[in-house]
Amino acid sequence: MEQTARILSLGNTTVQYDAKEFREQRLAYADASFFSIFTLPLLAGDPRSALAAPYSVVLSEKIARKYFGMEQPIGKMLKFSDGRAYTVTGIMNDIPGNFHLTTQILCSYSTWIAENKSDAERWGSISTFTYVLLAPGTDIGPFLEKVNLLSDEKFGNELKKIGGNAKVYLQPLKEIHLKSNFEFDIANTGDILTVYLFSGIALFILLIACINFINLSTARYANRALEVGLKKTLGATRGSLVRQFFTETFLVTFLAVLLASLLSSLALPWLNAVSGQEFSRAIFLQPAFLLGLALFTAVVGALAGSYPSLYLSSFHPVQTLKGKLKAGAASTAFRRILVVSQFAISIILIIGTFTILKQLHYMKNKKLGFHKEQVIVVTFPQDGNASAPTVRNELASVPGIVGASLSADVPGLNFSMTNFIPEGRTEREALMMQTMAVDDRFLPTLGMEIAKGRNFFSAMKSDPGEAVLINETAAARLGWDDPVGKTISRRGRGANGERIAIKTTVIVIVKDFHTRSLHQKIEPLVLSNAPDTFQVVSLRFAGGGAAEIMAGLKKKWRQLFPTAAFDSFFLDESFAAMYQTEERLEKILTSFAVMAILISCLGLFGLAAYMTEKRTKEVGIRKVLGASIFRLVFLLSNEFSKWVLVANIIAWPLAYYFMNRWLQTFAFRTTIGAGVFLLSGLAALAIALLTVGYQSIKAARANPVDSLRYE
Repeated sequence: MEQTARILSLGNTTVQYDAKEFREQRLAYADASFFSIFTLPLLAGDPRSALAAPYSVVLSEKIARKYFGMEQPIGKMLKFSDGRAYTVTGIMNDIPGNFHLTTQILCSYSTWIAENKSDAERWGSISTFTYVLLAPGTDIGPFLEKVNLLSDEKFGNELKKIGGNAKVYLQPLKEIHLKSNFEFDIANTGDILTVYLFSGIALFILLIACINFINLSTARYANRALEVGLKKTLGATRGSLVRQFFTETFLVTFLAVLLASLLSSLALPWLNAVSGQEFSRAIFLQPAFLLGLALFTAVVGALAGSYPSLYLSSFHPVQTLKGKLKAGAASTAFRRILVVSQFAISIILIIGTFTILKQLHYMKNKKLGFHKEQVIVVTFPQDGNASAPTVRNELASVPGIVGASLSADVPGLNFSMTNFIPEGRTEREALMMQTMAVDDRFLPTLGMEIAKGRNFFSAMKSDPGEAVLINETAAARLGWDDPVGKTISRRGRGANGERIAIKTTVIVIVKDFHTRSLHQKIEPLVLSNAPDTFQVVSLRFAGGGAAEIMAGLKKKWRQLFPTAAFDSFFLDESFAAMYQTEERLEKILTSFAVMAILISCLGLFGLAAYMTEKRTKEVGIRKVLGASIFRLVFLLSNEFSKWVLVANIIAWPLAYYFMNRWLQTFAFRTTIGAGVFLLSGLAALAIALLTVGYQSIKAARANPVDSLRYE
């Protein structure tokens, strides 16, 4: 092991410099060795000492410019919402979008140690991510075994005594973004399955384009039959004809790739906005990309050109010169298979889009067990200038505020987990449950309902430290018929630092409410009244006037904390941010679906033009014999309708399988339902009929005299 660096998420906070104030996302504490492991050069400051001293901070170039403009940032002071002042000791290059960490502000890890000495000295604290730079040739197995032996020695054996377990994992840095399966990570991670999904969709769209090329090439065989016959008569071999047709296909593919590269470059800003990533045009000039593009061109050209080349070159010269060449049953069947295939792919994409839209609507409108709308959450510093009840009462006095409560966290933030020992059980039967500290006004402010028992009561001096509330899931997990009045215990520290059992009594069962996104199931939850941990005030306001209320809160804040930044957010916006990945997925999949449908329609339009042209004489005869325009349009469109029906039969089970697998990633999810399939089928049929309808109506309205003179 050559180097280690610890990183701990600081979360979101408000940062202030002079009159400028911004709410920053994803700040982190980092060891002084951070810049020895990660190749992020400093534009100003010493990389060896920039993060050494407590209350020092390193900013990205973009953040420094936002706060200081053309001023020299080094040595300047920034005030955080915790009331602390941090000195700028370094300016680093902007962290690129493909970097594992997304933070643009790094605070010294020694700051956290100074603020949390007891936790820093406790081996059981597992909130920190440790990055290890191993020496070349290090055998991972023995190294990891030694690390786990050390963790067992320090705290793992104690966990085993109460039925717990601790195990250290090593994960290669390059695998974290797409292959991490940890429930909590320092940054939002991607999903390799999503990459596979979009890659598969892109290949499907490419396959649709290839199908169109094959379809139209073979459908227009008669136009090139005479050419093939003449060339064969003059001595051309089948091999030379195959090479000619392949060359033509490769030329078309090459031009298409050039045009696609140009359009992709122009579309990068839109793609960055939709995906939330940062793609650069420089990728188009990388040797690996150019090599891959050349290989891609060769594969697509071979795929699209193989069947037309072999089919056209197989024509017999005598038949072609006599004009007796007819499409065989096999060729017609092959074209139908291709049309069915491309429509099946389009229908799968339509069903996928509808399903994601339905799940997004479900997530945004599902009742969470509390009211998240019209709630402002304010984080306040625990610096002793104003007590938590004072902060709550002063902010609640702002006109428009109709409810206020104190807590350590709010739904949507990461809750801590604690082992609780139920009454009558041993430590080995302890139950791990989420914990949250709230005051007696928390439930009514957020509209949470009590299933049984009483809420905390401010006049009951014994409630803090002795009484707890549990949710319905915890009650069910404990297995008691009536948990109210029962006791649960947790391990804590006594006055002299000794480990003791802290016993609390269950006084109420709260109806289940969601504390995290709908990806996760509702966990057992214990609500305690611990005033010394309160750092958040939740403020419910009446409808309308949010801007005026925020202005009033900021004015009141400056009276309470003149030097601290005002740190607030809307609770409903916090929950909405949890589903950004799904919203991006919906936008991208919708774009793919529209693209696939458009390409399918273009191919179908050309094929319909060819097929109606073939039946021109038949249409003229039927019209002379009295067939109506409606009857002729129905006749010409009927065959395509059958193909769409077959495509639906193929697409529905495949779409159900894939979208059901996707829905399984949510603990709470909608159902796909028959309506989604019927709607997608009707949409595909309508698209096909509209595409074919123009050609059908054009042929049906033609003068029958011209139709009969066609040949």
